[in-house]
Amino acid sequence: MRTIILLSLLTACAPIDPDIDLRPFEDCEQMQKSMKKMALQEVLYDWRWEGNLYIGAKSNALSLEGGGQTGATSYSTTNIQEQGIDEADLMKTDGNWIYSLAGNSLVITDAWPEEGETLADIEQVATVDVDGRASGLYLYGTMVVVESVVDGTPSPRSGVRPEQGGSGPRTLLTLVDVREPSAPRLMREVYTTGDLVESRRIDNLLYLVTYQDLQVTAGAENARQAKRKVKDAASKDWLPTLADNRLEGEAWTSSEEPACACTDVWASEREGGTWLVSVLSFDLDDPTATPVGSAVVGEAETVYASHEAIYVASNEYTEGPFPNIDDSLQTILHKFRIGEGRSKPEYVASAKILGTLEDRFGLSERDGVLRAATTEFQEESSAVITTLAEEDGRFAQLDSVDGLGQGEEIYATRFVDDMGYVVTYEQIDPLFTIDLSDPEHIEVSGELKVEGFSDYLHPMQEGYLLAVGLDEDWQLQVSLFDVRDKYNPVRVDAHSFDSWGSESMYESHAFNWFAPQAALVIPAEGPDGQPGLEVTRVTTEGFDYVGRMEQEAVVEAYPGNEWCIPVRRSIIMEDELFAISFGGITAGPLAEPWAVEGAVAFEGVDPCGSYDYYDW
Repeated sequence: MRTIILLSLLTACAPIDPDIDLRPFEDCEQMQKSMKKMALQEVLYDWRWEGNLYIGAKSNALSLEGGGQTGATSYSTTNIQEQGIDEADLMKTDGNWIYSLAGNSLVITDAWPEEGETLADIEQVATVDVDGRASGLYLYGTMVVVESVVDGTPSPRSGVRPEQGGSGPRTLLTLVDVREPSAPRLMREVYTTGDLVESRRIDNLLYLVTYQDLQVTAGAENARQAKRKVKDAASKDWLPTLADNRLEGEAWTSSEEPACACTDVWASEREGGTWLVSVLSFDLDDPTATPVGSAVVGEAETVYASHEAIYVASNEYTEGPFPNIDDSLQTILHKFRIGEGRSKPEYVASAKILGTLEDRFGLSERDGVLRAATTEFQEESSAVITTLAEEDGRFAQLDSVDGLGQGEEIYATRFVDDMGYVVTYEQIDPLFTIDLSDPEHIEVSGELKVEGFSDYLHPMQEGYLLAVGLDEDWQLQVSLFDVRDKYNPVRVDAHSFDSWGSESMYESHAFNWFAPQAALVIPAEGPDGQPGLEVTRVTTEGFDYVGRMEQEAVVEAYPGNEWCIPVRRSIIMEDELFAISFGGITAGPLAEPWAVEGAVAFEGVDPCGSYDYYDW
């Protein structure tokens, strides 16, 4: 095993760019020594000397068979980036039951009418409270996995309290057996130290990426105390931990252990010593499985997953104890190989590319080639497209083009097969088409300029893109682009709504394109402040506005709390539409969304319990 050499970065003017490749520690002694060395550099930066005082911030196997009830023959699912790779969302459905989050609770709703019933019979059948701030869920067979983040002291719903040290956040997976949806059963609670960054599910494997500030200097009031805390830290203080509460028969058991070994911690010469990213996998088919994986010394801002790899990306910074050493900000990428029978992600290689990522849609992998769209900031901003290939643990840049949208920043990106589509914005909205069929010779094939801008691009069908953003009058707008001719992209049509914006501009899961019904549904607040869904039919000829569904009955059930129950998601089952908020569900015909036929306001939940208006 290679020995890790961690160099001290004395100033931002170091003449040699530190190596970004990760290397594993050989043992706990080497890990502890190196982490302390880097942590002390952070102490020197955080508690810089001014006059006679140090100043700075204080450190702070379940059955997969359903319940037997016949559901809808077709229904919309979570809008995902890559086919076959599921993403956590605020709701999931099997075409019969809707599993959704409301505050810090999982709510199960019997949504699809059986024979002799109507949408008026929609009914909340069960509620399961979870610890922490619930942020997303997965439905896997007859199991629901709820993700939440716990700040402060955990309060497990099982009653078994983990003894994890530290004051930082924890990521919690709550596993619920829903073989009988009206009688769900809490089965397991798995806590891991760190804040949840992203997760993905590929078949039975759930991948988690968490980030934590190790906070080894928490409570220090001056540099001397901070240094002492670093020097006194034990090996366990530098490792992520797992606390596992598990129902075995009728009794709960609990165990606690490091999430990975010292030799599974990887570091480079580039990062600091108190930031730790964990990349874990969890086998949902094995009720006794423990998450396994690796930890990386550094930060995680963007996570992208293909069927072959997970990429963890972070941007360089101009300040701090470990700043970039040149005039251009760059993105650092770490690749972890998954799939092919691997039980845990395996670190492969690292790369550095020019510019910073807007979001995960700025990354895409196809046939072993990583494509990246970034914004670079030098004399003036512009978009950069880069292709890279990894072989034998080393990345090689195949090609790069820059200067797209001079003076502008990337607002939206989408890679579809061998094409890339990039929207930049300052005063107008250029849509660039990029031919990536030969990754070693990238071609910017076309450009279209229209007023307004797009925040999210979505492939509708081959040769067509849907987009959501704002028009030139700053009203919510959807656009349809014909990109069959890569040299001559055309905006076929656009439709503006009487609304200032939509969560779908910033959160792809709120964007619902359901091809079987040629329906586009997005949440938007109306001119009167009422939360609702805007429904539009879309063909290759353009948009045909259908109407709006609002949640009056749900809103009325929560007087004074209207601010925390906007419509967040939608589901289409056959020709019926369901609007979902933290306060309840409204249902009606897709063809006449204003004609509400059924509604249920959730009982026994606090819809404002974990709601953050700025989440979107």
